Amino acid sequence: MVQSKVPIGFLLVASLLTTGLIPVGIAAADYHYTDIASKFFQPVSLLLKADEPANNLLETALQVSAEDLAEGYLWAAQLLDWLPAVASGLTIQTPDMLINSDNLDEVEADLSSRLEIYETAINRRGYESIAGFYEATATTSCEQTKVSWTTSIAAGKAGKISIVQNGFRFQIVHRLEGAEPFEVEIPGVIVESKMTFNDPMNGDFGFIGTVAPDQITVNPDTARNLAAWPDWANPPSQADLDACVVTLRPVEGSP
Repeated sequence: MVQSKVPIGFLLVASLLTTGLIPVGIAAADYHYTDIASKFFQPVSLLLKADEPANNLLETALQVSAEDLAEGYLWAAQLLDWLPAVASGLTIQTPDMLINSDNLDEVEADLSSRLEIYETAINRRGYESIAGFYEATATTSCEQTKVSWTTSIAAGKAGKISIVQNGFRFQIVHRLEGAEPFEVEIPGVIVESKMTFNDPMNGDFGFIGTVAPDQITVNPDTARNLAAWPDWANPPSQADLDACVVTLRPVEGSP
């Protein structure tokens, strides 16, 4: 039987509906809260100083690294998707603040404005076309990363991958084989030749991909992932994360 799976963040939301409290994200050294309005998770390079006008954000977004802009868009879009739960009476807990009915409108307005600015910046900077079918291989160290996407590819349990692209947004779609096979759909963002997405079963674990003419090379975002991984949960080693490389090579035909 094929089952659809969703990122762990959404599984936590489902399991905590009765408590009225939804945790979002873990504070990390390179991912802090903005100094304006919503104070949501963002790469440091996209933060505004307390005295910096918000309209400077477009200039900043045009200058930061491609991966930071891609991650910034992905984080903001994911948080915006969670806000309807707040309108239903729940509270989203980030490490530094609560998002509830008192500040919902402010947070939603800030996220929507920020996403418009990011979209303008991404369209100006451009992005590669990556739609198509791919075969995935992984280095042996990917077996030690303790997240589903890399371990399944390293173990040879991932079928042919397809990437569906709509502008700078894309979805990685493929079937993971096992005792109960299931299909995953992983949303991501691409800016110039850099793409970013999160593990389908652990939404706090991110990947950065680099697009080349004959392949896409994907690496765990080591610094971010280790900073977000609780010590009590036995995190993977930095050496294993640094050595983990997933290579996607284009192929013809359907999965």
